[in-house]
Amino acid sequence: MKNIWTILCSKSSVDAETNSLSLFDCIDQITINFIDKKIDNEKKKIPIYVELVGLWLDDDESSNGKNYDLLIEFIGPNDKTVNKFVQEFNFEPHKRRMRTIIKIQGMEITSEGTYKFLVKHKEKNKNVYTQDNEIPLDVKFV
Repeated sequence: MKNIWTILCSKSSVDAETNSLSLFDCIDQITINFIDKKIDNEKKKIPIYVELVGLWLDDDESSNGKNYDLLIEFIGPNDKTVNKFVQEFNFEPHKRRMRTIIKIQGMEITSEGTYKFLVKHKEKNKNVYTQDNEIPLDVKFV
């Protein structure tokens, strides 16, 4: 299985009739207005709603379906993990492609700089995650 793409956006929508996916306001940078630009590397929660939308491909077309854990790690500019979460997803039998939509309400930040969303997966019966993608997010203070 491999991740074809993953995009950070403010909203996504799947059309019920055509199954077409629309992505709105793709994000690669956010600007935050703080009174004091220094937050002393303490985690501050910012009220933002974003979605990580991904397309996955299963190379085994004859599969009877597989269960995976999707791990998202939010890494700060200092290369330390700020937050992480796991979501389960399942490939339906005999399907090669699947979309994931991870809804994130609020993000914790520690400083200005480039953050990264690391996208990793593992099969349910395995212990080791495979990194599939890295999505950068620049955070600027004004």
